[in-house]
Amino acid sequence: ESVLHECEVPEDFLCLPPRRFQKLSQCSFTTGYSWRTAIILSVVVGGFGIDRFYLGHIGWGFLKLFSFGGLGIWTLVDVFLIGAGYIVPSDGSRYEPWL
Repeated sequence: ESVLHECEVPEDFLCLPPRRFQKLSQCSFTTGYSWRTAIILSVVVGGFGIDRFYLGHIGWGFLKLFSFGGLGIWTLVDVFLIGAGYIVPSDGSRYEPWL
C-alpha cells in the first residue's frame, strides 16, 4: 500500500523550484519486534532456534533446533543476517525504532 505526501523544502536549503512537491511512499508497520532482542537471542540461544521462533519463522526454528543450529554454522550465519537486517519478522513488519 502507498500514500501520497505533500513535501516542502525548507527556506534555508538551496533548491531549484518547485519548493513544494508530492512524493509517493510505501507504507510500513511495526508489530513490536525488536532488532536488539532478535540479535541478543541469536547470539545467546540461537543454536536452539529461539531467534527464529521469536521472529515468527516457526518452521526454520524447528529445523535449527533439531540440527543444533546447523552444528553452530547456521547460528553464526543467522547472527550476521539478523544484524544486517536481512532476516525480518515473518509478518512483513519492520523492527521497532530504537527509541
